[in-house]
Amino acid sequence: MGRTAGHRERGRPVRARPCPARGREPAIRRARRPGARPGRHPQVGAPPAGRGDGFSARAGVPVDGGVSSLLIQFIEDLAGQKLSLTPADGQRLGLVLVDLVTACFSSLLESDPCLRSSSRRQAFASRIRADIQSRLHDPELTPRSVAAAHHISVSYLHRLFQEQGETVSAWIRDQRLGRVRRDLADAALIDVPINQIAASWGFRRAGDFSRAFRTAYGESPREFRSRTARRSN
Repeated sequence: MGRTAGHRERGRPVRARPCPARGREPAIRRARRPGARPGRHPQVGAPPAGRGDGFSARAGVPVDGGVSSLLIQFIEDLAGQKLSLTPADGQRLGLVLVDLVTACFSSLLESDPCLRSSSRRQAFASRIRADIQSRLHDPELTPRSVAAAHHISVSYLHRLFQEQGETVSAWIRDQRLGRVRRDLADAALIDVPINQIAASWGFRRAGDFSRAFRTAYGESPREFRSRTARRSN
């Protein structure tokens, strides 16, 4: 009886499911892996067999020639230049690194066929946020322009942000304020007028910027710059 069942199992085509349950790999894929032993798993972070050219052993993420490649190259270049960077350079490059990591993980999540629809929405929202952060200097950056750039309706864009308890306009404003505050604390920019710094991050009206800054941080931009300048001295 067992012999017949075994014969039928070997004679039947084996099909691997696209989303194996509980993280188990399909039998057909395990059988084809060279050198695989039953009950053993590949080392975390090591490139899978046969994927040496498309996998980063250092970072443990696939290199698809897109955002992940940029991230890995950026980290390697940053490591080579760390001794020659100033603290101000570190702040700026840190923000770039955060943006690249966000974009990289969003890309990886969106490419996974096993993700739930809610996870896909979150990944899409993360990609939109990364895009917004790269365009904060643009005074024409609005919810409508963001929605158009990602080929979605304005109402759907608002829903994506509402799921995180935020609004699109408020998030854009807070990101811009954070960039201005960082530059006001930068001793290398002490001679640059405050209004010029604000305009470089998309604030069109100086009065609107000053009110938003005071509301967010409890002091005016000039007071903040003076206080941080005294502290650095």
